[in-house]
Amino acid sequence: MSGHENDLGDIRWAFTYDGVIVAREDPLDLGRVKVRIPGLFETSSPWCFPVGMPGAGGKQRGAKWVPPLGAEVAVYFRGGDPNQPRYMAGHWGRPNGESEIPTDAKDQDHSEDIHALETDHYAVTIDDRPGKERMVFKDKVSGDSIEFDGTSATGPGILIKATAALVIQVDGAFSVEAAMIILNGRKLGEGTGQF
Repeated sequence: MSGHENDLGDIRWAFTYDGVIVAREDPLDLGRVKVRIPGLFETSSPWCFPVGMPGAGGKQRGAKWVPPLGAEVAVYFRGGDPNQPRYMAGHWGRPNGESEIPTDAKDQDHSEDIHALETDHYAVTIDDRPGKERMVFKDKVSGDSIEFDGTSATGPGILIKATAALVIQVDGAFSVEAAMIILNGRKLGEGTGQF
């Protein structure tokens, strides 16, 4: 058997292909998908195992991120075996001339230093650009967010924005220690140490 043939002498299984996800509801809950690859699997492949999941490979470790239906992925066949497909996350494109990368990383200077994760509902952005360091967790639908700002004019801080309500539940003690507390623009207990 050469490096380009499987036991059946079919070299098709020795290459990496672009596939389109057609099923993702893995009955074993392992992050597997089924893909369509024109010329190989016209309707659906066997279940493809994910590879390249950050930190994965051990019990209850790593990231699980299954691409959506219709997403492009790279597919190869372990040992050239058509019954052992593996997939890796695909690439972004520019349909209609617009980049598909996560919104907060688009059209930014040095976007390679912006790390973004985005779904239909949520966005997480980590900006490591010098002088612009921040991390934001955002609900794209409601506008709620938590921002860790490393470069604020008043110094590093945390901003929590709630568009409807902010609820803090504590099973034990709740303590607030601050040099100054401002509530609706009014300083509380200034100079007295009390509210």
